[in-house]
Amino acid sequence: MESTVSEPKIWGLMANKFTNEEKARHAVEKRQKMALVTPEQVQELFDFWVLTHDKKRPVLNDTRRQLLAVAIYDYGMDYCKQAVEGCLNSQFHMGQNKRGKVYNSLELIFRGAETVERFASYMDGGR
Repeated sequence: MESTVSEPKIWGLMANKFTNEEKARHAVEKRQKMALVTPEQVQELFDFWVLTHDKKRPVLNDTRRQLLAVAIYDYGMDYCKQAVEGCLNSQFHMGQNKRGKVYNSLELIFRGAETVERFASYMDGGR
């Protein structure tokens, strides 16, 4: 019998349930994608984000390396850069919101397919 592990609640919504086998398969897929993206490509995208968003002393840790490598594999460098730039075109994400907080982290921009595509569309005037 296949065991099921529940993911933690995220923003009050129950996350999908994944089996241990599905989690393991997903981890293998990530490692395979990471192996096909060079460290120089990851550094290039990280540096682009730092310069574009005027970040002060950010760290390129292993979590961010993995996130960027998978995004580059899935979308290509140009599209990833378009998503980074697209974030600048969102008034909400650049601080014009009730909290006055800027939401422009790599973890947000590359959270998943929907967010990458949404931010990239902001370069085309999409909202």
